[in-house]
Amino acid sequence: YEEGAQGPAVVVDDENNVFAAWSANYPSGEAEVVLWEWPAGGTFWAPRDTAGYDRLRQARAPAIATDGGVVCLAWHEGDLGQPNEVVLSCEKSSGTIWLGDISGTPAARSLVPSIALDALRGPLVAWRERISPPPEQVLFSQGVPPGAPPGAVTDGSASGVDAPALAYHDGYVYAVWI
Repeated sequence: YEEGAQGPAVVVDDENNVFAAWSANYPSGEAEVVLWEWPAGGTFWAPRDTAGYDRLRQARAPAIATDGGVVCLAWHEGDLGQPNEVVLSCEKSSGTIWLGDISGTPAARSLVPSIALDALRGPLVAWRERISPPPEQVLFSQGVPPGAPPGAVTDGSASGVDAPALAYHDGYVYAVWI
């Protein structure tokens, strides 16, 4: 139990290692994403380093995925006084593969990412892009940068969208949102 913890996410890899991530909120008002692992056959949780990307100290809403020995986290970082960004961190046990801002929209609020992972295609991330004034959109990014910029999944006609969720199976990406 951690006081101030929010937004837990959990995933199990092909070797039965369990990974859990959440946003740890501190009395100072800052927040960071925390990642822990329960190794297959283990008897306790062990903390894992999240590679230290936390420029704004407002990391929230983590999403987690694993495939082929790679663990990826996505979260949004920012607060009400500034635009948010979606951050992606992917690592193997040998070290960090990629870490940084993938939203690429400095004037918008990029929120509540969802992630799926494919060993061939890399991380697949969708998030809510809040633009003022509306419309809002769901954006999608595939792979680690540099690559194609994020693209809109929605047509921009909705006055609001929220809570995108992704799944990947057998060569297809599935997305839902409200």
